[in-house]
Amino acid sequence: MAVRESARSCAWFVIVVLLALPVRAEVGFWWAPASPEAGEQVVFMITGTDEVARTDWDFGQPGCDGYPQLASCEPSPYVDCLSQPYQFAFAGDASVTLWVTVGSDVHGPLTGTVSVLETGACADALFADGFETANTSGWSAVVP
Repeated sequence: MAVRESARSCAWFVIVVLLALPVRAEVGFWWAPASPEAGEQVVFMITGTDEVARTDWDFGQPGCDGYPQLASCEPSPYVDCLSQPYQFAFAGDASVTLWVTVGSDVHGPLTGTVSVLETGACADALFADGFETANTSGWSAVVP
């Protein structure tokens, strides 16, 4: 009887320990629109975590003015780094690569292929009023 009680106690201990372990979600990313036109803004969203320590993106091809091909983000009170806007300058398949730091764990390289349609183009930087605009990660600046 003592062996049976000991085995039963051990089984409950294993079940409790397994239930207490955190579930680790798979970190990844998605984007919208799924097949953007060249020059159209695409938003990349990180999945599998609500908080990151750092992100490093390689968008696989040059972007329109103000959108560098390589982008990094570290969170601040104003930016959570869970999304990243981008505008592809050229049509074709772009291999996007992401490295995400969650706590002290680095996830990556995570990759996805974006099919950029050739029906669009980057906006002309010089407008009829003679002002230039630059767009950097969603921020716009007008320079006379």
